[in-house]
Amino acid sequence: MPHDPKTCHECIAVRTKNRQRALTLRSGMAARWDTFAGLIPVKVHRISVSERGKQATFKVTRNRGPYKAGEMHTRSPLWVVPLAAIKRRRYSQVIIPYRVEIDQ
Repeated sequence: MPHDPKTCHECIAVRTKNRQRALTLRSGMAARWDTFAGLIPVKVHRISVSERGKQATFKVTRNRGPYKAGEMHTRSPLWVVPLAAIKRRRYSQVIIPYRVEIDQ
């Protein structure tokens, strides 16, 4: 019987694991910052826990609206979205749930 990746349980398990990994925000990954100016391209430098809760420190990678490339910002990880969690629809973008991995 030929191997069918769509029905192979091992292949499905690997795809599911890779999908969950892509849906986790972690340091060093490219992401988008959700602002009133739209989704701004950023690179996450650090995710930590402070007295204010979880904080993501990131660098803007492209000029967009009032934000300039190279600026460093610190915000809640709720506003910084991994690329895999952004789904494009016909006239909008939808952010699906994702996890946040804190730096050790």
